[in-house]
Amino acid sequence: MERDYGSRSRVALPILLLLVLLPFTPVVFAGKSFFLTDTFNFFYPLKKTVIDILEAGALPHWNHLSAGGKPLIGGLQSGAFYPLNFVMIVLPFHRGFPIFFVIHYLLAAWFTFRLARRMGLGPPSAAFAGLVFALSGYLVSMANSISIVMTLTWLPLQILFALDLIDRGRWVDLASLVIVTAFAFLAGAPVTFAYGVGAVMLLIAVGLFRRGRGGEPWRARAIFALVFPVLVFGVCAVQFLPAQDFARYSLRAEGIPYDDAARESLHPLRLATYLSPFLFGNHAVDLPYRFQVAPQIIILITIYLGVVPLLIAPLAFIGTHRKPYFWLGALVVSLLLAFGKHLPLYRLVYEVVPYFDQFRSPFKALGIATFSVAILAGYGLETLLRGEDAARAARAILVSGIAWAIGLGIIVWISFAFYGRIAATEPLAQEAVGTIKDAMLGRALIALAVLSAGTILVAMAARTASTRRIGWFSLLLFAAADLGLCAWLATPTKLDEFYTIPAPLVTSLNLRTSGAPARLYRTPPDEWAGLENLQLEKQVDFYEVRRWLLAPNYGTIFGIEQFDSYESAVLFWHSKLQNFIERAPARERARMVGLFNVEYIISIPRALGRNFYGPPYAFESTFPLNVGTGTEPRTVLRNRLAFPRAYWAPEAVEITDGNEMLRRILEGADFTKQVLVTPPGGGPSSVLHEEQRMLPYDPAWRPTPMENINIGPNNPLPGLVEAASVKYSPNEVEVVVVAPAAGYLVLNDTYHPDWKAWVAGEEREIRRANYLVRAVPVPEGRSTVKFRFEPPSHRLGMAISLFTLLLLAALTAAWIFAQRPWKAPNKGV
Repeated sequence: MERDYGSRSRVALPILLLLVLLPFTPVVFAGKSFFLTDTFNFFYPLKKTVIDILEAGALPHWNHLSAGGKPLIGGLQSGAFYPLNFVMIVLPFHRGFPIFFVIHYLLAAWFTFRLARRMGLGPPSAAFAGLVFALSGYLVSMANSISIVMTLTWLPLQILFALDLIDRGRWVDLASLVIVTAFAFLAGAPVTFAYGVGAVMLLIAVGLFRRGRGGEPWRARAIFALVFPVLVFGVCAVQFLPAQDFARYSLRAEGIPYDDAARESLHPLRLATYLSPFLFGNHAVDLPYRFQVAPQIIILITIYLGVVPLLIAPLAFIGTHRKPYFWLGALVVSLLLAFGKHLPLYRLVYEVVPYFDQFRSPFKALGIATFSVAILAGYGLETLLRGEDAARAARAILVSGIAWAIGLGIIVWISFAFYGRIAATEPLAQEAVGTIKDAMLGRALIALAVLSAGTILVAMAARTASTRRIGWFSLLLFAAADLGLCAWLATPTKLDEFYTIPAPLVTSLNLRTSGAPARLYRTPPDEWAGLENLQLEKQVDFYEVRRWLLAPNYGTIFGIEQFDSYESAVLFWHSKLQNFIERAPARERARMVGLFNVEYIISIPRALGRNFYGPPYAFESTFPLNVGTGTEPRTVLRNRLAFPRAYWAPEAVEITDGNEMLRRILEGADFTKQVLVTPPGGGPSSVLHEEQRMLPYDPAWRPTPMENINIGPNNPLPGLVEAASVKYSPNEVEVVVVAPAAGYLVLNDTYHPDWKAWVAGEEREIRRANYLVRAVPVPEGRSTVKFRFEPPSHRLGMAISLFTLLLLAALTAAWIFAQRPWKAPNKGV
């Protein structure tokens, strides 16, 4: 294969990287940051938490600031061991995070360029393929979910080393493939990683079948193919084993129900965004949150691939070069999977393929489809540049352009005719109908004009056989302008100064006297759903609503504890308890969340008028939060029924059944005098399976009327003995308690079986208490209780990864040594 990195490569690659960088210039040169939904609400605080712990010289095992505490490494999206995290450590985080973001788009372009050159394409065609992939609508849309971008970045390099392994069967090729694949896993998007590894394994299998006819080399390559997944697991064990441990105690322990797994499927109408990127709206310009997309999809903005790539991709199958049928097959299969619930294929795969029931969002298969089109477009441009059968190429381009125009017209007509009917079946889309529909025709006409111009330009270039004189540069610029404009509009940014916390909230939340951060809870969706339905007029409104409301996990930037969690995987008992509280009678919620140290609640004034949170004396002080133009102001309520972070209880009541614990919590037992605990050795595993699919709220259960509970307006929690101090450090908590008599120290942090506790230096068993938190027996008098998170899965994973890396290094060094001609040749006698 040609591997010439000559003068044209030295010109093409810098031009490619410059074109990819242009849409992100506000981030790189103007000090701005992305503020898309998940990037803003989830990944920014998640990465900040990881980097803060790493900079403190510890491993990010546990995040005590979100959901009452939860495993951090165990959540794959944390990317705690991802090597490129060093960017956010070397630079100040508020600058390092957006730069870290942009680097992956540049790497995606560069790696695709290298792969295309490896596959025999010239520098112009390779640069074109890199541009299409890096600025594709899908990859830019996934600026909303950076872990997907990070994982896809390494796909071209995985393919490159897989091809080297097929061709040469060398150990160094296998080692390179293992390391790059490990990078993709550690990036933190398991579904995208699985699709990518599936494509790599299929490519290796096809290559072995085609090339392996007899001889030792075939057997060596086959052995390498079998060893490959084992070595990848070994390198990734440091993250994989904790993730499996986390999943074992999460709602995903028995898989995701099909309806949830297939919820974010590619709607057939979304195919129009291949040509008209914002036909169904752009969340940064004219759509409120959750209406940023077409019917029945929540995250994806566009799958735009540009006019020129789509026109010339069919040319990949014209000419004398090897036909890329593998990538055509990958495109078709991944697109069919992306349709999810709209086709039977996804259901079949969900039922048959092991572990597939752990995956969500079928549209993530579009990463493979997008990459396949980029490779096909590179091959198509190569055909055009070679000038082979110019008349045939021109006809193919004209036919392709006409077909795309007809397809766009049909989809737009269907959208106009049936959009209202589709939206009526999807509540989230109802309000979007009026916002989008008026603009759809204009956007479709713009797309048709761009398509017509591109068709004429490319067809003329092919027909006149003067492509070399016109130059590949003009086509590259046309595609760059086309894709770059889409990328610019799809990645809104704001100044870093927006990453600040409102001063009134700082003042309120600093009222804690125990030293532990205050714990915050947002009202459940049935009370603040109106916020999500607001027609926000400007980008800043959208941004400020999320900032002022402190979406779960975002408070971690400021050291504020959140009782709820903005994440798909949380510990089983936390998820069930929160679900139970939100289903319970509304008047009981302040008391119930207060039991778990929720001191502040963000609510709306009218909720108080409807007694949603109990009698007025439950709240000591309030202050308003103005959240944007035309919005209903929110109020921060201080919950006087909040228990402290840690306290002493004189009596423990052992309860095995988790539902019985929930019933006692609802009925209002006096928790100042007792704590509900599991029996010794009866941690979560004893109730996990029996409760897994049970509805946690029985409507027949009735709480004790609030007025009959021993709560008074002047002293809401009489007789409660609060811990003297609570001190947090990475993976550890130290509590000092002065107990009037032997009893239990209750720490209102989420229970996990891998937490250990020592009382006065002697280890004590931790009981799961009040369904969610931790309790440890303590003697009378002053005691220092130290909690430490020591998960065996983390230690085992670290040992396996270290051993595998050392083994790879040793075998690679031995292979290199064996290739060197250390001895002079034997000339005989």
